[in-house]
Amino acid sequence: MYSPHIFASKLSLTISLVLMIDRTYTLMSIFESFSPIVVMLNKVVWDLKVFLLFYVILISLLSIMACVIGYGNTNPYINRIFYDEFVHCVNDLPASYFSEVC
Repeated sequence: MYSPHIFASKLSLTISLVLMIDRTYTLMSIFESFSPIVVMLNKVVWDLKVFLLFYVILISLLSIMACVIGYGNTNPYINRIFYDEFVHCVNDLPASYFSEVC
């Protein structure tokens, strides 16, 4: 019924852990010796949030592009259509194009 191995338990434990760490940092900032460290950690976490948001957007756009061209699709007809169109476009290029590129 209830187990620490199901997703809901793992999620609630992770949220509890994050909240406990946040509370610990808040209490650590009371002491003068820990205050600069806590401020530095808060700035690092804020910068990481912005970076991770950009990273998630980049990964999602790349996955959408791979989905559109049919890369990794197990349906042989979709991959075959993409392959035929790609080969057709490459075969229409003049031979001088390949000598300039390579």
